[in-house]
Amino acid sequence: MLRLLLLVALLIRMASGAEPLAEVARAVAAAAAIDLAATTADAKALAWAAWGADGHRSPDVEQALIRSLSTRARLAVPVERRCAIERVLDLLIRWRAKLPADLLEALVDEPHCTIHATILACADPDVGAAGLRRLLARGTSDAAWAAACNVLAAAKDPTLAAHLLRPLTIRLSVSVTDPGRIGGRRLTTSRSCGAEPNTVPAGFPPEVIYRLSLEPRVRDQVVATGPLTVYARRTEYLEVSHGCVIFDKPIDREAYSASYLQMLLSGVSGAPPLLETHPRAAITWSNADAFAAETAAARERSDQAWRELVDALAANGLLTPADHAALVPNIVVSVRDERQDRSLPLPLVEGQLTPVEY
Repeated sequence: MLRLLLLVALLIRMASGAEPLAEVARAVAAAAAIDLAATTADAKALAWAAWGADGHRSPDVEQALIRSLSTRARLAVPVERRCAIERVLDLLIRWRAKLPADLLEALVDEPHCTIHATILACADPDVGAAGLRRLLARGTSDAAWAAACNVLAAAKDPTLAAHLLRPLTIRLSVSVTDPGRIGGRRLTTSRSCGAEPNTVPAGFPPEVIYRLSLEPRVRDQVVATGPLTVYARRTEYLEVSHGCVIFDKPIDREAYSASYLQMLLSGVSGAPPLLETHPRAAITWSNADAFAAETAAARERSDQAWRELVDALAANGLLTPADHAALVPNIVVSVRDERQDRSLPLPLVEGQLTPVEY
């Protein structure tokens, strides 16, 4: 049976002008091969059937591919299931197919399907919104987070503001200097992360890997535009196995959260300005009381800006009354002492969680 399915897939793939088969017949054969492989829970046959269907798009083939995803749990061997389902999703992505909302939401929760589901959900925002909300709720990579925020903010999704505001921390940096000096300095960070090699089982078609990126390369496809445009990178591996190391620059989610919140209010008359999530205050030293008062005033400005934003979101139906009442600003203060004479220590101020830096 497997050999027959492989033969069918290869014949479909090779069919061209030299073959007498009509395109409709090739599409029917492709759909039948996919359905049979899914029904018999044969991961290898399903992978080859999806591979063989490339170039023979039709509603029947597309629906057969989607049906095969609904039976994916019957594919018993995890690595074989991954290879088969990734082949199916690859074709659906390239065909810009529309998947049911509940299926997209379920695929988001499966590690090897999350990126594929994100791409498909972003391509069909009306149906994919639930999956993107699910993606944000479970936590995800920076690129997937940005893709979901781009789409949901553009749609003015009523759940996005609360999701962004709950973890949002305003980080007020205070520098204290002697008269005549200008204080404050910025720090930058970077990080790297590794990816374990994936192995393609023997007898399977070449593996296709999708990655989401914030830094486009040639042939990358746009997934979602916005404050952080996200791209999809497709790579086909002919080797049996491969490994890769991904170097990623972290994004400041708090700063971009402010941008997405501002995007939700686009077109609103009298909307507050962009929230500063990393405000800075330079204080010239005179005495401890003046330092404490100026720091409190800077903190109050951030508090007021946060409340104006939240009130505007609630007034425009972008926050529920319950969320509006429950949300409170989280303002953390860090202090750097750049005075020459530090014989008088700086007093602890409200919101300061770490010792004074020097």
